[in-house]
Amino acid sequence: MALHGTVNIVIDSRPALSLINSNIKKVLSTQLSLQSKMILKDSLVQDAYDEILEAGTSHNENNSNGEEQQPEPKKR
Repeated sequence: MALHGTVNIVIDSRPALSLINSNIKKVLSTQLSLQSKMILKDSLVQDAYDEILEAGTSHNENNSNGEEQQPEPKKR
């Protein structure tokens, strides 16, 4: 029982609480940092896919009439 009482005193001390809170902040900031990096990565990947799809769609719209554009023959 003496050890249990000593542990409670140490945990309730200001330096111990400061250290515990500091460690909690580090863990939370690391997790938030990883989450924000994943969100940013997903957003950039989605933007890239959207640009590729838009480029393909605009190319198809230009040739949607079924005729390929050929230069007019030169008149002699």
